[in-house]
Amino acid sequence: MPYLFQQPALLRLAPKGGQWLLASSFVLLAACSGQPEVSNSSVQAVSSAESSLVASSQPAASISSVPASSAMAVSSVAVSSSAPILGPCGLAANGAPYCAMGDATDADAMGITDGWGWESGTSCVVPNGAQDPAPGTCGEVPASSSDVASSVGAASSVAADGCGIAMGDVPYCLSGDVTDANEAGELDGWGWENNASCIVPDGLADPNPGVCVLDIPDTGGGNSAGRIMYNGQAVYLSGFNIAWFSFAGDFGSGINEQQLRQALQDVSGTGGNSLRWWMHTDGSSTPGWGTVNGQRMVTNPGGTAVADLRRALDIAAEYNVYIIPALWSFDMLRDNAFRQPPTQDNYRLLSNDAVLQSYIDNALIPMVTELNKHPQLIAWELFNEPENMTESWFYQADDYYGGPVPTREQLQRTQAKMAAAIHRTAIANGEVALVTTGSKSMGKYNSDVAGGYNWYRDDRMIAAADGDAMAVLDFYEPHYYNNEGRNGAWSPFHHDANYWGVNKPIVIGEFYVDKPLDVLGKRVEGVDMCNALEANGYAGGWPWQWNEYASELKACIERVDAN
Repeated sequence: MPYLFQQPALLRLAPKGGQWLLASSFVLLAACSGQPEVSNSSVQAVSSAESSLVASSQPAASISSVPASSAMAVSSVAVSSSAPILGPCGLAANGAPYCAMGDATDADAMGITDGWGWESGTSCVVPNGAQDPAPGTCGEVPASSSDVASSVGAASSVAADGCGIAMGDVPYCLSGDVTDANEAGELDGWGWENNASCIVPDGLADPNPGVCVLDIPDTGGGNSAGRIMYNGQAVYLSGFNIAWFSFAGDFGSGINEQQLRQALQDVSGTGGNSLRWWMHTDGSSTPGWGTVNGQRMVTNPGGTAVADLRRALDIAAEYNVYIIPALWSFDMLRDNAFRQPPTQDNYRLLSNDAVLQSYIDNALIPMVTELNKHPQLIAWELFNEPENMTESWFYQADDYYGGPVPTREQLQRTQAKMAAAIHRTAIANGEVALVTTGSKSMGKYNSDVAGGYNWYRDDRMIAAADGDAMAVLDFYEPHYYNNEGRNGAWSPFHHDANYWGVNKPIVIGEFYVDKPLDVLGKRVEGVDMCNALEANGYAGGWPWQWNEYASELKACIERVDAN
């Protein structure tokens, strides 16, 4: 939201429910049976306390990188991700799930080039390719060059040089695979050997033999212009920001049903499908805090917060609109906010792992456990513009809050830990959870091009969470206001989604539509901005804000619905 002056869909990939198991490093699902199928890998039930990936039976000499994926966190693990398209099976032979999106082996992200992809910690079959099952048919998986020689737990062709195992204990393939046309590793990608994922070695996106590269390479597949998948179909997320009815007070002591129904009517009546709504905000109402062993810790979600959000989701279902709860905002450290938040408690949550874990265990996980299964909950947003806690609108200001300021690394770690907890909790419950964060700028914080740095890139988030492979975002949700001092250089209305060089869908989470944007020799009228985002290949947009600009928001959304 606009700094200092803030007044301030669906993503469900498959039906939620059922029990899923994690086999070795990968989830294998029995085709058409709905029962877990165990190959020759040891099986462990997934729980919120367990690691997302089980270590290989051979120790990893070092940590290396993996090829980029178009949907590392849009999980095809634990779901039949493309079942609505592929019919009642949705799984390939050996229980391998289909990819929800195109991947590195799928050049046009449409499944025309078949092969193995990688999503949320396991291989998946890129659907509808020449060697994949016909829609609705349980058929064979793409051929592998080494079905017998197991690469699971094996030191691969580069093991002698000290790497052998890639990030997340994923082994390299012992030989080329279907994604490696000449069996020489020159076409990099994800392979499949002995019912488990592996990396085709020596390809462009893989480490050089004997070299342990820490960063995930930029080459590889994916399409940042992709849309978020809902029941196997690409969906454009059109709607707007509620932000709040009562700042920081909408949850915890009952919701304002009358205002909610009016907002839902406005978005559904203009063809929209989603609303963004702040939850904890500054922490003055939720979550609940208490003293544990002499220290202030989070002890519960806060009052009636869970029941309130459940009621809101139930009402949203009447209008066929989906809600994304934005958990925290940078206001958690603003002493001059509309209410006085527990600022010191909030600072400790951002800077002390034990306090953060108390929030995860006693507020976040209970909320996800109770509410993630609700069909109207589209995704979890971790923070609104967290970067505003480290600087005053693109200019460093360590004393801005008159108190301690978290580092960017602490904010990154906090979000990575929260993302991992949400993903792991959902998988433990046989569900899919999508996670994002409302970064204040695509150009500065979500991309490595145009002078920025992508703090939310998968490998950087994983590293911030001590190697937890579930510590990733499922889509980017940056905000755009033309007060960044860049004269439109970071404008999503003047750059298409592919410009940013990322491999996830992008939803623009905030922008003004009450006035035109005239930069870079191109004028975009406010009423045309929602439509412009769609035309530029973004996955959606939520203009700011219903309380102030209801008529402008509706006019903007209607242009999208007309297309």
